[in-house]
Amino acid sequence: MKWDELFPWITFTCKFNHLLALVGLLTLTLANTSASWIIYKDHFSNLTAFPHDIPYDVQQIDIRHSRISVIDKIGPFPRLQSFTFNNNSLIQFPDFSNASDSLTFIYLKSNKIREITSITPMASLKTLDLRRNYLTEMPDLSNISSSLEVLMLSGNKIILIESFPWMPALRIVYCDNNNLVEFPNLFNVSSSLMKLTITEQSFSKILALTKLPKLEYFELGGSKFRQFPDLTNVSSSLVEFRLTFSKVKLVSYVPKMFKLKRFVLRCNQLHAFPDLTNVSSTLEELDLAHNKLETFGFLPYFRFLRKIILSENRLTEFPDLSNVGTTLQRLELFKNSIRYIPERLVMSLKTLNYLDLRENPLLSLPGFCHLNNTIELLLSEPSFNCSWQMAFSKVMESAGNILFSQASPHCDLPANVANKDWNSITIMDLIEGEGKLVI
Repeated sequence: MKWDELFPWITFTCKFNHLLALVGLLTLTLANTSASWIIYKDHFSNLTAFPHDIPYDVQQIDIRHSRISVIDKIGPFPRLQSFTFNNNSLIQFPDFSNASDSLTFIYLKSNKIREITSITPMASLKTLDLRRNYLTEMPDLSNISSSLEVLMLSGNKIILIESFPWMPALRIVYCDNNNLVEFPNLFNVSSSLMKLTITEQSFSKILALTKLPKLEYFELGGSKFRQFPDLTNVSSSLVEFRLTFSKVKLVSYVPKMFKLKRFVLRCNQLHAFPDLTNVSSTLEELDLAHNKLETFGFLPYFRFLRKIILSENRLTEFPDLSNVGTTLQRLELFKNSIRYIPERLVMSLKTLNYLDLRENPLLSLPGFCHLNNTIELLLSEPSFNCSWQMAFSKVMESAGNILFSQASPHCDLPANVANKDWNSITIMDLIEGEGKLVI
């Protein structure tokens, strides 16, 4: 006979004590979880001074839209992890020395801070948001350099960033909408930087781009920027490149980039189509909208290209996209000067499902209905001779593979068939007549 059969009360006692231990552990866990999410929030209350009723063990402070201009010292808050103080009237960077051990995120967007002379050492700080302040100089980041991962400086008035301190963890930098007169020296963040946005600046070119072996996203631009940069030092890692709202007229050279998926050059002054042969094996999206392209140029064979945006250019001919006919899904040609669309070019687009032809002076439409794929077609020209369009619609009725987007454009019946029933009108009747597109 087993011992638990001789003394069953022992087994019950052991199991009961074990159950009590589990309940106690669960209670302690729930208590700790509850304590770790103590949040203090105050929005739109017009506070004039930093509140003194914040719990000692608060984890997150979120105060917005107040009239507080000065905070002498934050804390003591030994458990504070996130401090949000957006859209206030703060004129100086707070003293976080009584909350520095655990603080991970600081958000000070849209305040009135003009300079930051010193930052409390914070070994756990990962994100610092200083967007939309009045900074004219780069703050000294040396006391937070070892841990910081995200730095947001957009919307200030910084003129020069000579260099960053050694920051081995920094992954993301936002520097948009400043007054930088030259591209910053990124050497001390080169080993970790993955995302950089630096648009709306005052420099015209990049003299030398530091080697950035982990950079995946690079956004650049400004009204004075005129020269396409040499991307060789970021070619091994770059996934998305954006150069927008600039005055670049020519893309002289695009290096071999093994991971590039999105290439955006919208809102420039390009006159010639760039040579993209070196990125043809990876590119998925190409955006050249709002330039001065009159011809499309040569498009090499792309293995994965599925989206092309050529809106607001000066194209007079429908582009030859036969080299991407088996991958292209979306084509945007809004606001060009295209009059004719050769049917052979349309027939080559085997996978196309979205086509924007709005605001083109089209005289006719080709036989989309002969395609096997369903196409969402955008047409919104206020007036054009649409006899062909009506004939096309007649054929389309049986094909059923064209979807007109938004309000479906339609045509007034030509005079020669105005009194006939639609079902009795032949295609030749429509081709011989004249119609006007009604939106």
